[in-house]
Amino acid sequence: MQLDPTQIEQVDVPQQNPASGAHNKADMDVGNQLAIQRSAAPGHVTLTATGEIDLASVGLLEAEIDESLASGVDLLVIDLMGVTFLDSTGLRSLLSTHTKLNESGGRLALVVTGGPVMRLFDVTGIESALNLYPSVDAATA
Repeated sequence: MQLDPTQIEQVDVPQQNPASGAHNKADMDVGNQLAIQRSAAPGHVTLTATGEIDLASVGLLEAEIDESLASGVDLLVIDLMGVTFLDSTGLRSLLSTHTKLNESGGRLALVVTGGPVMRLFDVTGIESALNLYPSVDAATA
C-alpha cells in the first residue's frame, strides 16, 4: 500500500528546547499549572503553592497575595515546597511583596528548603534578603 502525499496530515509534536529544557506551551500545561491554597489563622495567612510560577501564572500568585494583604495581615507565609519552577517574574513578585510588607511593618515568610526554588535563590544571592524557613510551623512561631 502506498500513501498518497496529498492525504498526509502534518501534526505538531511538542519539542523540547535543549537550551532551557522547556517544552512548548501545550506540553507545559499538562500537570504543571500553578495551584494556590489559601488558609487564614489568627495573625497570619498561608499561601501554599504547587506547580510552576512563571510569566503565565504569576498573576494568580499576585492576586492571592493582594487579597491577603488587603485583609490587613501582618504575616504572610508563602509555602513554596511544592513549586517545581520559579522564573524571574515570580522572583520579582516575591521581592515586591517582601518590600511592601516591610514598609508597612509586616513580614513575608517563605517556606523553602531545597529544589529549584532554593537553587534560584542561591544563584541570585537573594536568600539573604528574604525570610526563609524550613516549615510553616517555623515561619509562624
